[in-house]
Amino acid sequence: MGEARVKLAAAAAAVLVGGILVALAVAGRSEPSDFAAGGAAPQRGEITDLGPAARQAGCEARDFREEGDGTTADPVDYRSDPPHSGRHGPEPAQDGAYYDDPPPAEAIVHALRHGRIAIWFNPGLGGDEKADIKALFDEDSPHMILLPRESMPYEVAATAWTHRLVCERFDAKSFDALRAFRDRYRDRGPEFVP
Repeated sequence: MGEARVKLAAAAAAVLVGGILVALAVAGRSEPSDFAAGGAAPQRGEITDLGPAARQAGCEARDFREEGDGTTADPVDYRSDPPHSGRHGPEPAQDGAYYDDPPPAEAIVHALRHGRIAIWFNPGLGGDEKADIKALFDEDSPHMILLPRESMPYEVAATAWTHRLVCERFDAKSFDALRAFRDRYRDRGPEFVP
């Protein structure tokens, strides 16, 4: 009887520890309530090709050479802001929307290697603009990460492994550029992880 109680206590402890680990894993992810309610991304426009969509929005889409690879536990000084490739942390960031307290850039870059798309927004944007970007993210969120980036000189940007879209100004035309970037590069990283 004593051995059964020990096994039951051990099983209960394992379940509790598992629950704590899951809670810690998602703790950095923001709940949708962190973004202002009522955001709405405009309907898809007529331009679905990335080059013309970026030009129409006044954004710049560029492809880069890989800026390194491999994992490191040390902070990485990326050459581009936001980063698109390079050495990265051992654990990739989880898919999802982060309002504040986002994962470190090293975890985001690891996720880009796995085929994820990161949409970065300047935290100084107004609440309506943030809500609209969140609405765009919610349209088609699998394998996507949405997060703030205070250091970048753009209002909104998107990155995939060795690819970057940057928009100095965020407006309705930016949506088609972001959608075209997402559609072109999602799940096309060098190490696809479903």
